[in-house]
Amino acid sequence: MSFFQRSCVYATWVRLALLSLGLSCVSCNVDSEIVCTKGACSGAADVSASLDLSAPTDLSPSECAVSSSCPNDRPICLQGSCVPCDTTGIGPSACSDRDSTQPACFSGACVACNANVDCAEQGQTCDAADHTCVNCTRDSDCTSGFCTTGGLCALVSWTAIVAHDDATCSDQLHDESIPFCQITAALAANRFFIRVAGSQTPYDPIVIANGGVVVIDGPNGSSAAESAKIWAQDGSTDAVTVGEHSFVTIDGVDLSSAGGNGASCTNMNTSSQLTITRSTIHNSYGDGVSSQNCYVTLDSDVIRQVQEGVVAHGGVFAITNSVIESTLSTGVDYSAGTQGTFAFNLVKDVSGAGVLCGVGPIFLDASIVIGTTLPGGSAFGGNCIINYVVTDAGDSKGVHGTPIFQTDGYRMAPNVSENVACCVDKIPAGVDLGMISVDHDIDGTMRPMGAGYDVGPAEVQ
Repeated sequence: MSFFQRSCVYATWVRLALLSLGLSCVSCNVDSEIVCTKGACSGAADVSASLDLSAPTDLSPSECAVSSSCPNDRPICLQGSCVPCDTTGIGPSACSDRDSTQPACFSGACVACNANVDCAEQGQTCDAADHTCVNCTRDSDCTSGFCTTGGLCALVSWTAIVAHDDATCSDQLHDESIPFCQITAALAANRFFIRVAGSQTPYDPIVIANGGVVVIDGPNGSSAAESAKIWAQDGSTDAVTVGEHSFVTIDGVDLSSAGGNGASCTNMNTSSQLTITRSTIHNSYGDGVSSQNCYVTLDSDVIRQVQEGVVAHGGVFAITNSVIESTLSTGVDYSAGTQGTFAFNLVKDVSGAGVLCGVGPIFLDASIVIGTTLPGGSAFGGNCIINYVVTDAGDSKGVHGTPIFQTDGYRMAPNVSENVACCVDKIPAGVDLGMISVDHDIDGTMRPMGAGYDVGPAEVQ
């Protein structure tokens, strides 16, 4: 090839290079007869289409460098491509490495959870429908078995099982799978959410003082083997004692004291709270529940065979869906300075006044107070504000009626004319009950069942 021809070929390469940069140039078939004039090829076919000017395959840009840049349906970056998280070869931590808030894999996408355990660290539960962590609504939502009133699951390290009759029980610090023998030992180990098994042998009395939140959850059993009995069998000790700055919830237990109260709460500045639900308080030398300057809530309880059923010295009391019967003195005694509500209860067969309201006012709603002595001609004393309370025929207050009960003594018999006349559907559904919000009865049955609320602790079935 002559120098002239080589110059033309060189010019053609230069033009091709310029063409690859998007500039205007002419490409020539260098294998054809070429006439090159002033550095331009002419008289030859254009061969730009025959030349492969694309970038090599190994130089093509990758789809991803890190998983965080991948879309939700293909969330993991694998060898430069976004792939589903269930692709073979993807490790179990791929989703959590990508986003700690979506550590689980479901149908190829990273999600917050597949099971409750995935949400345990933040105290939530897994919504199986959309695989998100949400607040709990019931104990079974939680890995720990405790859903708190704020909708958060208690951490497992805060919980304990107490089972006195379990041969493996131990009151030493141990693995959560081994139950404590006594509630007192679980409290001493700083366990705040305690599930207590039924036991033939009573548990020792407990004292919760000097602050703290404690939940004691029993089986709400009716037989001796099923009930979780907390009994003070010697001296003047109360079965449950709550002290300053403490917040205590007790559910489904059996309380009794040979020489003291079933439960007591004492506080100087109304900061302590005691809630007792679905429990039986009975056969106590002292009162069923005695409180001084505490917030006390009693719901769906049975209190019987005690000195006074409930005694409140100041503080705030709410009693709903409960039975107070066969006391040696007054059924409920709200002394001066106490605020409170009293709704859907039964007080009967007490050796004293039914309800004493002190300077009040105490609001008494949708309840039955019968079989009491009538000091001053009424079962009530003090500043009681009464709204549809069924009373005995001789009482100067309330609505007179004669409810007929089943053998348990507090559930009214269905289809009985006396009960229909006094107590069934008497409070219209949707009526404003003021401070009271009651959507269930003593058995957990929804209220109201009929056209209105039934009076007393149980809806008539």
